[in-house]
Amino acid sequence: YVIAAFMFLTAACDPSRAEGLLDRLYTDLMNPCVSMDYTYSTMVSGARLSGNGTILLQGNMWRMSGNGVDMWCDGSLMWTVDQEAKEVVIDVASDDSPVEIMSNPATLFADLQKWFSVEAERNTSDGKAVLYMLKPVEDIDIEYVNVELLKTDGSLRSGSFAMNDGNEVSIRVSSMKVMP
Repeated sequence: YVIAAFMFLTAACDPSRAEGLLDRLYTDLMNPCVSMDYTYSTMVSGARLSGNGTILLQGNMWRMSGNGVDMWCDGSLMWTVDQEAKEVVIDVASDDSPVEIMSNPATLFADLQKWFSVEAERNTSDGKAVLYMLKPVEDIDIEYVNVELLKTDGSLRSGSFAMNDGNEVSIRVSSMKVMP
């Protein structure tokens, strides 16, 4: 029993297996289309903001909808529509610089592999996911990112972004689908 338990723990904690989950997420995000439903909360200057939404990613194009705001990006331009305020803003899409990437959450999320490296990883307390602690590879306004991936299918369960100014954004993914 001791040998079987040791072999099980060794397999469950195998870094190459855990690294495979992160690689699978990166591959999924490069697939034709990924859809995610999420909730988020953030603390900005002492005020807690929260909401929910849906994001569709396809290459450098994406769409985010939530809390009355819709955002689209075709890879060149980014549209932000606030129905309640009757306001539309059209902007040039991110040029992939660290400053611009911070204003484009969908691109930042889709390019985790580009902007962050794995500092540490461990199993979550419930044993259903692997927590990856990521650090920026360049000087950007994020101190660190923690990402939880489900062991069953490699899908994203949650993520938290800690900003250098002390603010934090936490995201909980309720569903993630890879689609054609």
